[in-house]
Amino acid sequence: MFLGTGLINSGGNLWRFRRRLLNSCFRKDILKGHLSIMNEKSLILVESLKKETREDFTKVKKPISECTLNIIHDIIFGRHEDENKSELRGLINSIKWGMRFVVERVMNGFLWPHFIYFSTKRGKELKKHEKIVKDFTRSRIQQRKQKLMERNFSTREANETPLLDLLLEYHFKSTDFTENDLSDELITMVIAGQDSTTVAISWILYMLGLHEDIQTKVYEELDLIFDGDCERHVTLEELKEMKYLKSVIKETLRLYPPAPFMARQVHKDVNICGYQIPKGTTCVVLPPMLHRDEETFPDAERFDPDRFSPENSQGRSPYAYIPFSAGPRNCIGQNIAMMELIVIVSTLLRSYKFESLDQRDKVLPALTITTSPSKPLRIRIRSRDSTNNLKN
Repeated sequence: MFLGTGLINSGGNLWRFRRRLLNSCFRKDILKGHLSIMNEKSLILVESLKKETREDFTKVKKPISECTLNIIHDIIFGRHEDENKSELRGLINSIKWGMRFVVERVMNGFLWPHFIYFSTKRGKELKKHEKIVKDFTRSRIQQRKQKLMERNFSTREANETPLLDLLLEYHFKSTDFTENDLSDELITMVIAGQDSTTVAISWILYMLGLHEDIQTKVYEELDLIFDGDCERHVTLEELKEMKYLKSVIKETLRLYPPAPFMARQVHKDVNICGYQIPKGTTCVVLPPMLHRDEETFPDAERFDPDRFSPENSQGRSPYAYIPFSAGPRNCIGQNIAMMELIVIVSTLLRSYKFESLDQRDKVLPALTITTSPSKPLRIRIRSRDSTNNLKN
């Protein structure tokens, strides 16, 4: 459901073909063109949070979700000046409920057979949400096709080329990438790229809100780079300068990796720690457990961004820390995701201070498609112009 034959669901030769095709959409020169979208939407988020500075606390996921949805929409489908916001909100609502139903089904083996599940109320609701998502993507495909025909099938725009245009370019030239295939990949991008980023930013702000000293250190780094300018767009060069913020993001993703589990099928017999794993076995990897290995990360529950300083990262296995998976099937969008996290968080921290009201033992991660909090994160937001103290 939802993802069809998209990259996450496909395997074998189909996966290899799709991965090669999609790699061309995530080149550095392509990503550079989308930096302005991230900057603009981040500043809109800053503006929308102004009213929250008068509240005792804010449940941050909703405003962040709107920001990340607008970013992923414009990167994938292109800018739409006459955008229907209710249509976008309907899309994210259907994705949210659809993914919730999928998790419920995965956790209940009795519902795995299609003929049983789709005769239930939940199965019928999932079909409705799937139709909303697919209708949205197909509508966008037709709109972009029309625009490309008006431009005589030239897909290149000034600075930012929507990922849809890049995929349409291949679709026009080839018969082995149908419109349904294209739709499946677009849906996969939206689902994989929106909620995971929203949840990651929420956790980052939450952890900074628990650790005033670390938040202050990040702000001091930002102040050196931006000289107090809250509205200046982040450049590619400045992304590289935010080394401590990047360590904070990495440490947050260590404790709260976007995907709480990932499955891989063993293609040959293998021995792991004395256990014989036969070919064809499906193994489930749990990044939250892996990231808490005391040999690699001593005092693993402690939040310590310095774990990811260059000197402390030396010699660490690349498979000890896998927030975006690892190996050939790693997350194809991890570079754009990190760019988005840095831009949004750095923009927010230049304008606001954050204070988390609940300790970590009160907000445990829930078992869903992403590592979401078990209850809303309550964070107090205050303008940096109005106070020099996080606590009022």
